[in-house]
Amino acid sequence: MKNKNDPKLSKIIFNILKNNKDLTIKQLISKINSEYNYSKNQVINCIKDMDNQKLIDISKIIIPRYQTPKNPIINYFLNKNSLPFWLSLIIIVISFLLVLYVPQNSIYSENLWYLFLGILRIIFGTIITLFLPGYLLLSLLFYNKKDLDTLQSFGLSIGLSIVIVVLIGLIFNFTPFGISLIPILLTIELISLAFLISSTVIKIIYNRNTEE
Repeated sequence: MKNKNDPKLSKIIFNILKNNKDLTIKQLISKINSEYNYSKNQVINCIKDMDNQKLIDISKIIIPRYQTPKNPIINYFLNKNSLPFWLSLIIIVISFLLVLYVPQNSIYSENLWYLFLGILRIIFGTIITLFLPGYLLLSLLFYNKKDLDTLQSFGLSIGLSIVIVVLIGLIFNFTPFGISLIPILLTIELISLAFLISSTVIKIIYNRNTEE
């Protein structure tokens, strides 16, 4: 059990204050709570204890000040944590354009431009079918990213993507389209986009509640 005398927590607080002297108490608590998984009460008690021991001076180091409330949506998209969102969106958009406008046999073209587009079509098609749907579904299910490590996330992303693609193929098998490449790829992209939007909304709500 972590407590207010936890030396690890004290060191975390000290290092954060050393590098961010303009943080408010609220920002400090929120940062430690979200990044190191300590509760707000643990952080508050440790700050008080460090202040009593003269390890820090709250009145000098942490100066509460009025801040204009930030829009949580804008704040999320301007944060570095939104990088996976932008990368996923770019992959989906590019894949969508390549599927619609680049012929399937362009990889065999003697024209270098069409050959290049054909190679891109294969690369983005592989990502959109074997990785991205599962990755975005994991982002939806594990939105705080504290339950899975990188290797687990990568393996599950591939496994879930294969399951999603197979299920979509089975469903299309009973439709007038049949097992057709373009409709299946477009459906995968739409599902990936739905996962992306849903996980982003949940992360924004989670971040807003964490900061309060």
